[in-house]
Amino acid sequence: MHIRFKKLASVLLSFAIVGGAVFTSQFSAFAHETINQSADNNATLFSDNYEYEINGDGKAEITKYTGSDSELTIPSELDGYKVCKIAEGTFFHCENLSSITVPDSVTEIKTGAFGECTNLTDIKLSENLTHIDDGVFHDCTNLKSIVLPNSLKLMAKGVFENCTSLEEIKLPDNLNSIGVWSFKNCSNLKSIVVPDSVTNISNMAFENCTNLEKIVIPTNVSWISTDTFKNCDKVTIYGYGGSYAQTYADENNIPFVDMGIVEPTTVAPTTVKPTDIEDTTTVTENVFENTTTTAENSRTDATSAVKPLATSDTGIAVNNTSNSGAIQTGAGSLAIVFAAIVSAVCAVFVFIRRKFHQ
Repeated sequence: MHIRFKKLASVLLSFAIVGGAVFTSQFSAFAHETINQSADNNATLFSDNYEYEINGDGKAEITKYTGSDSELTIPSELDGYKVCKIAEGTFFHCENLSSITVPDSVTEIKTGAFGECTNLTDIKLSENLTHIDDGVFHDCTNLKSIVLPNSLKLMAKGVFENCTSLEEIKLPDNLNSIGVWSFKNCSNLKSIVVPDSVTNISNMAFENCTNLEKIVIPTNVSWISTDTFKNCDKVTIYGYGGSYAQTYADENNIPFVDMGIVEPTTVAPTTVKPTDIEDTTTVTENVFENTTTTAENSRTDATSAVKPLATSDTGIAVNNTSNSGAIQTGAGSLAIVFAAIVSAVCAVFVFIRRKFHQ
């Protein structure tokens, strides 16, 4: 009987040990999963000189650059996450930056991302870029030339505003429109060819381009704002006879060079009321001022805007409050289960011991 009791006690003790091991393993896995979920969903991650976040598609969006390189190639991956976007103000006012290469994994560049990079002279953009937001290259005063990829369809407000050294630019074949202030104050720009895909040229797109001498406008363009070429006293429009471009040139006393003949019905000229133009100008001007201010603040105040985060061994910043609460909740549940197992083992052990002594 005594031998049987010892065997049973050994079995129960082994069961308790195994239960404890299972509990420890499950809790460790739970805590690790909780931290990873936090990192994927709402944390700022760090890799070399980059700060980034993970979007809903599991891809990286670079939010800040903390380095001081003059020549930089942005990586296509950060810690195994594919880089798809450069966020607002990421490289804002990086005065040391002179050359940058954007990887083909990037499809979008947000407001003011390279604004006021005053020494930037060489840019190679992603061949899969589809969207350039407001003022992305504004005040890049040493930028002389740039080629925009054919994948680009949307170029928002003031993308190259105040790029006073810009002399040459190739617009993409799939661009839909030229946005407000796109080349405002680009005083060294001398000529530009508008691709066939463009249908309209917005307010003040070339305002104060004082050395602009030649612009080629295709037949598909059906609307140009009356102030698109404000203070462009040297400009001559090159286009096709019977096109909207010729009509616009005649109505605004701009010299026109006929490159050929097209049927007048090919393009339907659009008449825009002066009041519509004034209203649009007012709205877009206010919007751009706000976005420019936001881009500047995003770089100068980025540190103060984010609460300090604890950092794990992998370099992942973790929100202490949310993670600790989740881990404590899970630990409480697992602890209750483990306590119940141990209590049951002890109860059985006591019961058998009493029976043995009786």
